[in-house]
Amino acid sequence: MSEPLFDEDDFDEPTKDLLKQISEKANELDDAQRCADELAAELKAANAEVLRISSEELPDLMEEAGMKHIMTANGVPVTIEEVVKAKMPETRREEALRWLEDNHEGGMIDSVLSVTFNRSQTEQAAALAEGLREDYDGVEVKGSVHHSRLRAWAKRKVEAGEEFPHELFGVFIVKRAKLGS
Repeated sequence: MSEPLFDEDDFDEPTKDLLKQISEKANELDDAQRCADELAAELKAANAEVLRISSEELPDLMEEAGMKHIMTANGVPVTIEEVVKAKMPETRREEALRWLEDNHEGGMIDSVLSVTFNRSQTEQAAALAEGLREDYDGVEVKGSVHHSRLRAWAKRKVEAGEEFPHELFGVFIVKRAKLGS
């Protein structure tokens, strides 16, 4: 059992006024938390609405009209832009990395070295630099491409019209309406 935070002998009995203040502050906290929760829910719903309109409804309507740019009657410029997304599927990571190497794009691959030690192996972890491969099991070297680097690479390929296996790199293109200049 844990020890109490305060020694009861150090305090006098709280006054009724102090107990009332504590109760009022706890109620204020409860009200503020409820308000914050409601606002967070409203923000989440508003963001979902923005995403739905900007990535589905408005691009569909403008595509139907054959437009990529428009100035609304209220003077708000609207542009449809293509957004390239990419996330290498873990199940196809090795295949994707091999494709990059085979197609002279291997420079974007990082080598990631990871070793897991438990708390009692602090000294072994410190000795890692001296004899990594000879002395320790569980050393793993993996190829990896940072998500932002992969997305930028895919965007360049798409914009240049170069062919590459989109599904291998989890690439998809979404149209998104953008307000402003």
